[in-house]
Amino acid sequence: MGRYLLYRMHPFSVGESLRVDIPVDVIRPPSPLADEEWQALWQHGGFPEPFLRRDIRFTRRWRALRQDQLTREDIREVVQVQGLAAMDVLAQILAERSS
Repeated sequence: MGRYLLYRMHPFSVGESLRVDIPVDVIRPPSPLADEEWQALWQHGGFPEPFLRRDIRFTRRWRALRQDQLTREDIREVVQVQGLAAMDVLAQILAERSS
């Protein structure tokens, strides 16, 4: 895959999706979230790129790439997996049963 830097990103919180100018020294109580924002969060998830783009085709490609990277690289770093294809199937089954 060439050279690249893995950078672990966490999804936006509800508060982060509401305000992008949150001062680091202030903690605000939760505020109501508009239905449109809830729908976007539900449909695209909390990771910044898909959430901000709000393009379902991009979101699907992003999720597929993320799952592929998880099963092919992250898990492979931890253990030796003999059947990566079987690992992909297992990841799909787990995703279907947990969501």
